[in-house]
Amino acid sequence: MHHENDSGSGPRRMRGLIFAVVFFGVFTNLLTLTGPLYMLQVYDRVLGSASVETLVSLTLLMVFLYATMAVIDWGRGRIMWFLAAEWRRGAEGRAFDADMAARRGNVPAVALEHAARVHATLVSPAVFAVLDLPWSPVFFGLLFVFHPLLGWLALGGALLLILATGCAHLLTKGARRRAAKAEIRARGLVVQAGEAQPVPTAARHLGSQWQTWRDTAERHLWQAGAAGLGAQALGRALRLMLQSAMLGLGAWLALQGALTPGAMIAGTILSGRALAPLDQLTANWAMLQQGRLSWQALEATTKNGSSHRSTLPRPSPEPPLIVENLALRWPEAKMPALVGVNLDLKAGEVLGVVGPAGGGKTSLACLLTGLLPPLAGRVLLGAAPLYRYDRGAEGFIGNLPQHPRLWPGTVAENIALFAPNADPGQISKAASLVGADDMIRSLPDGYDTVIGSGGRGLSAGQIQLISLARAFYGDPMLIVLDAPSTHLGEDAKLALKSAIEAVGGAGRMVILLTQQVAEAKGCDKLLLLSRGRPTAYGPAEDVLRKMPRYIAPAATPRRVVGR
Repeated sequence: MHHENDSGSGPRRMRGLIFAVVFFGVFTNLLTLTGPLYMLQVYDRVLGSASVETLVSLTLLMVFLYATMAVIDWGRGRIMWFLAAEWRRGAEGRAFDADMAARRGNVPAVALEHAARVHATLVSPAVFAVLDLPWSPVFFGLLFVFHPLLGWLALGGALLLILATGCAHLLTKGARRRAAKAEIRARGLVVQAGEAQPVPTAARHLGSQWQTWRDTAERHLWQAGAAGLGAQALGRALRLMLQSAMLGLGAWLALQGALTPGAMIAGTILSGRALAPLDQLTANWAMLQQGRLSWQALEATTKNGSSHRSTLPRPSPEPPLIVENLALRWPEAKMPALVGVNLDLKAGEVLGVVGPAGGGKTSLACLLTGLLPPLAGRVLLGAAPLYRYDRGAEGFIGNLPQHPRLWPGTVAENIALFAPNADPGQISKAASLVGADDMIRSLPDGYDTVIGSGGRGLSAGQIQLISLARAFYGDPMLIVLDAPSTHLGEDAKLALKSAIEAVGGAGRMVILLTQQVAEAKGCDKLLLLSRGRPTAYGPAEDVLRKMPRYIAPAATPRRVVGR
């Protein structure tokens, strides 16, 4: 995906918005002194002079200042919303890429969810509490100006509130972390259960596991919630007690002649304003913690997903294709799925990769198309690493995965990979090349026929033909076909063979992965795989002469859905 905020203008806009929020916050916090100053003047000046005119003037000034504060506070809130939206616009692109990489690696995709949590935290009152917290020492200092005892009492109450908040954090930290891990496991099982629907027993087993992890998450959340509610109740009682204590202390000081009645009331209001950010932080502590953890998780996820990207200019894709000591291990697997693969492919050459189920063919296809990073080794295209190319560039890689999938949209959109302003001529050319044109035109609306998710409404053979057309669309430099003849009739197989010969003759490179030796006999080169390791590689004629009649099968590879 293209990320708008990757340019320098994005960070500059963010810095400008942050400065505006802080700048507006200065005036908002200064204007909160309106209440204490008004009460100080009313009790010490108006009541003593019995001047109605002074009271009216002070009241009008108070209304004007509070109205100004409301406008400034509204503007600060709007700027914060813009800032959060700007951040989300940049973060969601990276999160989307990270989630797509996670799904290709068969691990839970949670980056977008983390981005949403961080955005929710940015627009919550908790952020304003953090921004206003530096002003609390200023208000505490004013209380010390009124009388040192008022300042010490307010400061002691603040320390008690901080202690209560810290205890709540310590009591809930472990439970919330365990709940988050259980929730991630449960969501991963939902995806697996959806894929296992054709096997009811497997789906029921995964559903049972999902319920177990959901119950575990709920139990930990209940433990965290109980501890958090206790700390919140304690904090509320401390705040109310502190307000009453401030008023009582002020009254005692007034009786001693050390404080005026106006200062007594103003000091009580000022203490409440000094403690307001702590009050907000205590009430929104759980959200702040979730936002912080999501931020850290998002940074780690997107950093891992983009660490292999180069800042150098991307070269133009061109032959040859060179694979050196390639290895892959699937997540949570004990043994590598692929080890020690070496090959080279020149312009116009067709490579056949032959092996039994579980031999490593699909794993190799994922590495050659950039769907997964290798555990070791590298893939070079035109002497440059594969990751340096833009996978979305026209004419780069055409891919038919082992289990092709169509997406909601028209047939033409699926063939063109939903590219904007796709050329209808190129779409029909690709379909004609693989023998799918007549079949597509026989559909109710031809290329404009709308299909459901996963190709709902089409047969397996029709899905395969449309997916083949997608692999050949745009005249790609490299075409990787994993079990392309699956669900195809004899005529379609002949059309596929002709298509491979045509693009090979045009200088394109083709890699054909199959279990059928007969399908690979027309290839220029052959690679034999067994249990993830190459057993033979070279010109097709030489390999076929040495090829064993039987290659021991291995475990069935996990399902991979490519583009």
